Amino acid sequence: MLARPALPAFIEFESSTPPPPAPIGEEARILGKNAAISAQTSFALGRAAAHRALAKLSAPTEPLLRKPSGEVAWPVGFTGSISHTPGIACAVVGKTSQVRSLGIDLELETRLSSTEVAKRICTQSEFGWASKSPHNLLRLFCAKEALYKCLYPCVQVFFGFQDAELAQASADGTTLSLRLTKDLSPQHKAGFCQDIVLSFDQGYIIAAAWLPIDKS
Repeated sequence: MLARPALPAFIEFESSTPPPPAPIGEEARILGKNAAISAQTSFALGRAAAHRALAKLSAPTEPLLRKPSGEVAWPVGFTGSISHTPGIACAVVGKTSQVRSLGIDLELETRLSSTEVAKRICTQSEFGWASKSPHNLLRLFCAKEALYKCLYPCVQVFFGFQDAELAQASADGTTLSLRLTKDLSPQHKAGFCQDIVLSFDQGYIIAAAWLPIDKS
């Protein structure tokens, strides 16, 4: 299992590896019978991690279905985020009385290295920082993925890699502050900043973001 990232105590984190438990109820129908075995496994691992994290918060055990938007339909009073990469998945969850939204991303450390990928992910101002360390491009990619997962439930607007840029990075690279470069909602305008925490464990990188209930 993956080590817990540096998250507030009110957020629960869990990871899951094969073999996954059987899906709960209607979860088994979400992907359909023709889905690839790899997709079914990743899906089941993600749901398993989410269910374990929810259990820590005494949430009701019920299927985690999908909304029409594709987002997870979390139990009433709870919110969360799921991420998976081949062979492993993780999830973060919290109570909506304490956290408005969550975002998590999980990637292999060996992913991403090409200049073409950097051009897709980085704004002009980010290239210098991304080139300073072999891991910086991956840090930036994961952070932007976690930011999207965290903000989308609030803004319900698609935004891409170029719509947020690095505002600040801690010396050890474990915290990135990302700044929006476009307006997404009245509460999330260009200039809005969000911190993302990152951790490395067992060859994986994890990026996590959260919006406290008192932050738009």
